[in-house]
This record gives sequence, C-alpha cells and structure tokens, in this order.
Amino acid sequence: MPSIEDWQQVDICDLSCFSTGSFDHLVAYGGPFSYVLENRDVALRESLRVIKPNVILTQLT
Repeated sequence: MPSIEDWQQVDICDLSCFSTGSFDHLVAYGGPFSYVLENRDVALRESLRVIKPNVILTQLT
C-alpha cells in the first residue's frame, strides 16, 4: 500500500516545480479543481503532466 512520503502546498495551476511523470500517485485534497473555476483545465493538465502514465488522479473533498 502506498504511503505519503511528502506533503507540499502548491498552486495546482502551476506545478512547474515538478518534472513530468514525477509521481506514482497524486491526491488532490479539498476539491482544488472546484476552486480554480475557469482555470480547471489548466489545473487538470498540470496534474496529469506530473503523474506517471496510467496513474489514477484522486480528488478528495
């Protein structure tokens, strides 16, 4: 079972501090896509960029 190795507070629309395919899992706590409204496509694109291929992105609200 995966465990949380690190926690960082970042702007979900700008994940440029992370390389493409950096993560095995990405959990978005608190429904961040709901808060970025007109930028949710940017946030989703960035989130999908930083996870490895065929990985599930989970949003917990």
